[in-house]
Amino acid sequence: SVVICIAAACPGLETDEEGLSKLKVHWGCSEHAGWAWQPPPAGWHTAPAVSCDAGQCAWETRFKPVSPNDPVHMALLQLPLEGALAGDGGSGGISFVLKPDHDHWLRQENGNGGTDFFFSTAGLPDSGGTSTVASTATMAPQAVEFGANEPAFSW
Repeated sequence: SVVICIAAACPGLETDEEGLSKLKVHWGCSEHAGWAWQPPPAGWHTAPAVSCDAGQCAWETRFKPVSPNDPVHMALLQLPLEGALAGDGGSGGISFVLKPDHDHWLRQENGNGGTDFFFSTAGLPDSGGTSTVASTATMAPQAVEFGANEPAFSW
């Protein structure tokens, strides 16, 4: 399985009530960037542990502070590298947008109204070993692969 950390920070906020405590990651699995979202494979976990079915193959997971009073909030997704995550030819991944409230979406700017963020799981080993993959792209999450089907994290 792969663990993906999506983090957000607003260092200038006086209180968390101004923002990140309501932030959610709205996510799904895709065989390619920009393709239709699919449900995650069986055996997935998130931290915080409560994720809601948002319909149309999407899930929503709230962000949580890394530590008390920390300006950095994050959500962790642990997913088996199967189905859409394996993708056709190994090009699958996680598509997501950030949702600060019910009516707004934060998307990756592309000069044409924005697009979903996409974290490719292509090239990640599925051998049950442990490896770390870091991306050099701006705003890209980091993934760590684990061999067990149990959550690789606790909060």
